[in-house]
Amino acid sequence: MWLRHGPRLLMAGMLWGCATVNGTPPPGSAPLFQADATDTAILQAVHREQETLLSTCTQHQSCDQVHFTRAMIALFQNREAAAASFQQAIAVAPNGPFADSSARWIRFLANRTFHPASAGEPNGALLEVMKG
Repeated sequence: MWLRHGPRLLMAGMLWGCATVNGTPPPGSAPLFQADATDTAILQAVHREQETLLSTCTQHQSCDQVHFTRAMIALFQNREAAAASFQQAIAVAPNGPFADSSARWIRFLANRTFHPASAGEPNGALLEVMKG
């Protein structure tokens, strides 16, 4: 169930989390988004499921989705880990459905000069990456 609904839940959470994005560039190991206790529990459950799926997926089936979902979770934990997982999603399926979005996230994470208009409004660059 998480595999089917996990990415949608993460995207909804990230849209909500846009308001918590800090205006100063964080270090690469800092999370991009902040999660409250409830969201953290959900993210941990999805993360555990993705770890299980990673051990059983094949490159020709769903590994790109698993890596992409792991990257989305990592945005709440560590930007560098997120970028690495996005790169893995591209590596296992360069023409797959998650490759373009992964590439946009990698570019966004590499750009350390992002400044939201205000704490309550999402950054334009972030919105572009999320439109996919």
